[in-house]
Amino acid sequence: MSSSIANQHRARAHERRDTMILAVLRLDTGDEIPVVVRDVSAGGAKIAVSHRHRLPTCFELVFKTTGRSMRVRLAWQRGNFAGVSIHGVRGELTGVRIS
Repeated sequence: MSSSIANQHRARAHERRDTMILAVLRLDTGDEIPVVVRDVSAGGAKIAVSHRHRLPTCFELVFKTTGRSMRVRLAWQRGNFAGVSIHGVRGELTGVRIS
């Protein structure tokens, strides 16, 4: 592991857990975009989403298996991935693995 990658892992506030969770992004317009949540932590998540979608600043992340939803804020979007910070959720997120 390169030193810059190791430093990024040390700088994270919350431990991340790899996942493969089916979800949708529910936009304020009511539109839904299918995604896969690739990792989660108590403070955020990394989602796989087509690069064709330019995501707004805030939206709902809805887990397909449980129906649980939470308000999130877009932190970054590069290629087919995006990072979000979670607002108003306490404790650890869990989900059902699909692989």
